[in-house]
Amino acid sequence: MSAADIARAADMMRVLNSATLIHQATRRNVRQKEYGRIVPWRIGKNEPLIPMPETRYGPGKNVVDPPEKSILSGGSKSFRNGSNLPGGWIMTGILPSLRDLILNRTFEEKYVQAVGIINTNLQEFHPKKIALAYSGGKDSTATLFMVRNECMALDIDPNDVTILFENTGVEYPETIQFIKEIRDLWGITNFIETKPEKTFWQCVKEYGYPRSKSNRTQEKGKKGKRPLCCEYLKERPGKKVLKNFDAVFLGITAMESHQRQMRAVTHGTCYYAIADKIKKIHPLLYFTEPEIWELHTRMGIPHNKVYDLGVDRCGCMPCTAYKKWKENLQMTNPKMYRKIMKDMGQVLIE
Repeated sequence: MSAADIARAADMMRVLNSATLIHQATRRNVRQKEYGRIVPWRIGKNEPLIPMPETRYGPGKNVVDPPEKSILSGGSKSFRNGSNLPGGWIMTGILPSLRDLILNRTFEEKYVQAVGIINTNLQEFHPKKIALAYSGGKDSTATLFMVRNECMALDIDPNDVTILFENTGVEYPETIQFIKEIRDLWGITNFIETKPEKTFWQCVKEYGYPRSKSNRTQEKGKKGKRPLCCEYLKERPGKKVLKNFDAVFLGITAMESHQRQMRAVTHGTCYYAIADKIKKIHPLLYFTEPEIWELHTRMGIPHNKVYDLGVDRCGCMPCTAYKKWKENLQMTNPKMYRKIMKDMGQVLIE
């Protein structure tokens, strides 16, 4: 490894806390691939270490600590790992083939792999043919921060990468405000905001309120597909934009749902979506929820204030397909909560 490579590696690592040490020579494995996905980086035990000074950019003041406890749904069994899940976090329903990748690797190992994935794909594609799907949530904000950091490390203009926000028209007000603040704070100019083909309320009128996967039936009587409102509010508008790109970064983690765990097993962190004709890249795929918050805390990444209200996701505000939609909506928009409960003929939660 040349002196220039070592210097750039050290510069890349500045985004971590100065108390954290990561092995710099792992960058040699970044370009190894297996069936189109990145081979996990391997940390050596007897190699020189590089200390990490503080972050290169970002506010540095607006940090958040993860809550003391949280339950991540996805199955019936529970697994604990004291080294990876601080503060009494409970992890449930992890597929056996993902346990090593999610539970038995340190935060630092996952971080180095994520940076390697970003680095490789920024060099594989022209930056102006790369998009990043941004929702204003904690996962996509962390992904956005890391991609822009690595762009600077590679002497790429961060604004060459297009930021795509699929505005459903029923986002939390805090999300809209936060995205505006992030654009101003980080000087994001290459930004596309899509509008839905149908409004959420039109979809409700035509198809009914979205239902959970276990109780969902679509137009053709098939169970388990996404609600039709997702198609008209996000998927179709987003696909029209992404057809002009070769690759897209996504802030998706495997632990968000059982379906995403299955996709992580079969597709890995990077894969080419034949139907969409685009490469999908998931740098944070194996991060747990507390590790995402740790990423925010260590890097000083701002967070959407909707989380401060007690909400644990920042998608569509009136989405009734989410298990905890009643509790979240009752906290954030009681008027809308009462309307939906009345429409659905359900008893109000006091």
